[in-house]
Amino acid sequence: MKQYQLVRASRAVAMDYYHHVGEKLFFKVDTFNSKSISDLLVHIAHVYTFWLGNFALKKNLAYIPINDVSNLHTLQRLYQDVDVLVEEFLENFKNGSSADVSGRAGTPPREITRSPLEIFTHVLTHEFHHKGQILIMGRLLGFPPPDTDIIHF
Repeated sequence: MKQYQLVRASRAVAMDYYHHVGEKLFFKVDTFNSKSISDLLVHIAHVYTFWLGNFALKKNLAYIPINDVSNLHTLQRLYQDVDVLVEEFLENFKNGSSADVSGRAGTPPREITRSPLEIFTHVLTHEFHHKGQILIMGRLLGFPPPDTDIIHF
């Protein structure tokens, strides 16, 4: 899907930026509840895993513990897995499939029903919400962020 290609292009610019940030990817930023850039990146991947994999596709995928991510290479591999999951989700719900998906989600967990479009929109907007926070964190750590706006891709 063209929309996800734009997301990936924006993410590639951000991943290049993370190379420049280096070890500060793992520094806790007080302003962001003592979370690190890495923490948020893993959280974003977890949301893709839950909503696309476990909720929509009814898989039983495991989540990599945030503390197990200690380098950029692991983060890049995590997002390669996200890309594979997105491809599977899009293939499964292609041709405009609008069959709603039901399952348990939320805190506390409750039964909900959502369309594939709602689920996909949620994971994309969630990523961009946190990407904005991540770029602010980078700036606070002394690394002015690049322009990752998808309108440029």
